[in-house]
Amino acid sequence: MNQRLMSAQNMMLDKVISADDYRGIKENLNTELNRLSREHLQLSFMETDYKKYVSFGRNIMQHLSEIYTKASIIAKQRIIGLTFPEKLKFVKEECRTFGAARVVSLICPLFKELQGQKKGSHDNFYHDSRWVDPLGLEPRLY
Repeated sequence: MNQRLMSAQNMMLDKVISADDYRGIKENLNTELNRLSREHLQLSFMETDYKKYVSFGRNIMQHLSEIYTKASIIAKQRIIGLTFPEKLKFVKEECRTFGAARVVSLICPLFKELQGQKKGSHDNFYHDSRWVDPLGLEPRLY
């Protein structure tokens, strides 16, 4: 904002814009600057439980398999629904998925980086072990 104001001031001094135009620009910029300052002040006083939410979410992600195993049918449906937002399709007794939620694909590489490389593993393990074959998950029901 201050750069814009200085630019407008230079344009007025170079007679590119009139003094009236400069005053209008200055007034608009000062109004916007005051609004942004008030908004910043309000946000800085807001009480947030950011760390609490991050800790809670991290705990869920770390123990998701245990939570899923112990969950009720409705909770399991919600977990699957959040993980795979598109409907699951059953073809010839096989479950097909059509892509995981974007947040899952963003989180999975983070966990992989945090875990480090395991002994005996290779760097090029099908690019990403989180990648699901385009045909989807196939828990074969033989």
